[in-house]
Amino acid sequence: MGNNHSVIRVRNAVALAVADLVLFVIANVTAKNSSHPGTVSNIAFVTFLVGLVLLIALGAAVLIRRRRAATRLA
Repeated sequence: MGNNHSVIRVRNAVALAVADLVLFVIANVTAKNSSHPGTVSNIAFVTFLVGLVLLIALGAAVLIRRRRAATRLA
């Protein structure tokens, strides 16, 4: 991850993971504290899921890139 062409930097990945965790907490708190959970919790949960999928995709891209770099060097 030291090069400028990395898919995602560690700091950005951590920030995305923290934001995703906050969205998950917001979705759960708004759903539990409401007599009829609705729009806010649904939007927060869907946004959380999109972030989670994005984290998984970026993690996979980083692993693929590292493996390709390792096979080129070997």
